[in-house]
Amino acid sequence: MSLVGTAAAVLWEYYEWVVEQISPQGMLVGYTDTVVDLFAGMCGSLVAGLLVLRWARRHTTPTRGAGQR
Repeated sequence: MSLVGTAAAVLWEYYEWVVEQISPQGMLVGYTDTVVDLFAGMCGSLVAGLLVLRWARRHTTPTRGAGQR
């Protein structure tokens, strides 16, 4: 899950770069903006991954071994 969020944050930074190249006055971004965006994307995906893991553990029933009744 964390990899998906990180990849989305990187794609967003590419988008910002392209927009800045096409219209430099339209978007004022810099190093700090990039780092904060990447950090927020990674933290958000980490929290989402932990929530999915917690949900999965609550909704998964343990299976019985062969021969147990």
